[in-house]
Amino acid sequence: MKMTWNYLAGFFDGEGHVRCDYHPSGAAKVQWQVTQRNLEVLDAIALFLFEYGYSPKFQPNRTKHCGVVFLNRIADVESICKRLRPRVIVKVEQIDSVLHAIENRQRRGTEEWRAARRKKPRPQKKHKTGAKLKR
Repeated sequence: MKMTWNYLAGFFDGEGHVRCDYHPSGAAKVQWQVTQRNLEVLDAIALFLFEYGYSPKFQPNRTKHCGVVFLNRIADVESICKRLRPRVIVKVEQIDSVLHAIENRQRRGTEEWRAARRKKPRPQKKHKTGAKLKR
């Protein structure tokens, strides 16, 4: 099977997703993945990604008789999203959302980020009865 970026983009459009989840501590977790019952296709995708320097992981799901190839390193997810963005049709908003989240995460901790956070007023906490509490 000859794998190309266009094939991978089409496959991702139909069988994949990318997401960014935030932990309450503020840490971000990103993941790009494709799911498929045909394990030969997933193997070809994983090999293709490996040849391009990515670190794909394969996880079989025996109960659903399918498998998942995924990337969860931030640099890998950012890179593959940028490569696939011009080629996808359906998942454009998903990719844009994750790229935006990664960009904001990289700015976190910079002086610009701290200044923007200082400008936002904190909302006052309300007591269960609805009365405002003093800080």
